[in-house]
Amino acid sequence: MKLLAKFISTLYIDFRGEVVRVVQGRPMDNNLNFVVDSFGSLALPGLPGFKTNEELTVANVKRLKKFLVNKKMKAIRVVAGLGQSGVITRNVRVPKMAPKDLDSMMKLEINDYLPVSPVEYAFDYKVMAEVEEDGRAYLELMVAAVSHKQVKQCVSLLERAGLKPVVFDILPNMLHRLFGHRAYQDNLVVDGGLDGTRLAIFKGTSLFMYADIPFVIEPQGDNDFSVLAGELRGFLEYFASRNFGKTVGGITITGELAAYPGIAEIMGQFFPLPVTVGLSQAGPLNFKGKAVKFASQAAVYAGNLGLMMRESKYQPATDVPVTYSTPASSGASLGA
Repeated sequence: MKLLAKFISTLYIDFRGEVVRVVQGRPMDNNLNFVVDSFGSLALPGLPGFKTNEELTVANVKRLKKFLVNKKMKAIRVVAGLGQSGVITRNVRVPKMAPKDLDSMMKLEINDYLPVSPVEYAFDYKVMAEVEEDGRAYLELMVAAVSHKQVKQCVSLLERAGLKPVVFDILPNMLHRLFGHRAYQDNLVVDGGLDGTRLAIFKGTSLFMYADIPFVIEPQGDNDFSVLAGELRGFLEYFASRNFGKTVGGITITGELAAYPGIAEIMGQFFPLPVTVGLSQAGPLNFKGKAVKFASQAAVYAGNLGLMMRESKYQPATDVPVTYSTPASSGASLGA
């Protein structure tokens, strides 16, 4: 049994700039159960950045290998996610069509939706919902682009550490998988970390908006949360302007920000909205496995959980199949 568990376990690695969050476990099952064997975070200086050198890369490979040994993580297969700054997303509505026709159209026209260089960026898209307007059916898509250099740098790090990355995902999709299946709620998710803050607004099953916010958590220092509140207020006002004055039903806090003492009360001073710290808005999640302390820190690893849902057979009634189109480097693929 132990030998079997070793082969089916996977490393779910969420790259957040120089902070890397790692969970070893197995894909979530269709009852929202997560099996977690080990977890932890480490710092890898200079990753992922465009200015790197061989000496720094070698040092980071050593740091990663030592971390995995100390955490008793023996899995080799990796499902990775890119959660740092620089991921570009946009929502697009197109007429409903067959998946094959949609894939052909997006390969030809994706530059019309994301005007960035195909030499520098990998592209992909995801069908989020089917909607009807004026008697016509449409598909709502999330299109995304991520830097080839960032992907290649992460792939190189993992392979030189003896690991086998099989796919790369992006944080907007990771959070959409975790929260977007709750069709009845509109929710603002604030994933704050040591490298910055990410914002995702969900309108039912669709990702309405995703953005980077230049607010870094200082665990031992002073944090001016009025700055963060000001940033969030601007996005909430935009959401309301596009939804006949209606705002979201609440704010959910994840990432290292979720571990900040009293953060619900602090943010509640700025907004007349329910503020939830943790993953209760993602559903009745259950955690099993050797890492018995994971449940109390699961909100920090929200991105990793989104990766663990990727290979799950869980299919909510409102879920829409995902189409993947653009391969990334070194045998991995970018799942938007």
